Amino acid sequence: MEIEAKFTLPDAGAVTRFRQLEQLADYTLSPGVERHFHDCFLDTADRRLAAVRHVLRRREEGTTTTMTLKGPGRVKGAVHRRAEWEVTLSPGRAAEDWRESPLYARVMALTGDAPLCTLFCLRQRRTFHMLRRDEREIAVLTVDEVTMGRGKAEQIYFELEIELTEGGTTDDLQTLAARLQTEHGLQPQPHSKFERGLALLGNASPAESLLTIPERAALLPLSVEAAPRYRRRALALLALDEGASTRQAGERAGLSPRRVRYWRNQFRQHRLDIFPATLFPAPETSPPAETPSPEPAAALPK
Repeated sequence: MEIEAKFTLPDAGAVTRFRQLEQLADYTLSPGVERHFHDCFLDTADRRLAAVRHVLRRREEGTTTTMTLKGPGRVKGAVHRRAEWEVTLSPGRAAEDWRESPLYARVMALTGDAPLCTLFCLRQRRTFHMLRRDEREIAVLTVDEVTMGRGKAEQIYFELEIELTEGGTTDDLQTLAARLQTEHGLQPQPHSKFERGLALLGNASPAESLLTIPERAALLPLSVEAAPRYRRRALALLALDEGASTRQAGERAGLSPRRVRYWRNQFRQHRLDIFPATLFPAPETSPPAETPSPEPAAALPK
């Protein structure tokens, strides 16, 4: 069970202040540790996970990939509660580990084995602080700089979250949340990053995408199941389409930024022809319509 309080930070100045914070109520904060995440949210084309109030996230940090499924949530004030299941995938075996994991079976049970596709991605610069009281680790406070979208639709916003650890209680969380509101003037954030991303997705311009919807659908299976050189190529194009830089796309795909630029340029000229045609299933064709047999001529009267 994930139990956390979420708040909106008004500007970059507030981000700096909270990254330097050493004390909150009777709790001390450890020095911040900065990490960078690339998060993508997945569902079926007809949103079957969303229909049962579940969210599936793929998080990449360097060569580490973590899949997280979040169940239906409850929100009261700043406090969010929801069930959570997670699996970390081995570098070089991410696709195999994912399909062999109990979490994959759980997701497939929810989707009826329908294929997954990426809805949208975001990038996070996240600073972690441990909150302690009387030598007990109570919670983790994170200060987030979140970048969503791309081009004219790009949006950057800031958040602060406090997530309870095993040593913390809901009373601790309520105390911390109250202090953030009364002393620091923060406003609760009722929406998850997934909800905010969906809202932005609804306003995104298709013209800013690298891939068309059919091209994206064609590349998604390659990014999981194709031979390594084609899988890396597909991963790079999918990452670029999601707004990643050439460096970020290269890290995700295992290619140099120069190679990513090369394949982006080749794709713009030749589209899916940069892949062997044998990698794509032949389009289904309808069987030829049967020609009705002529009815026998009526017998002539004798």
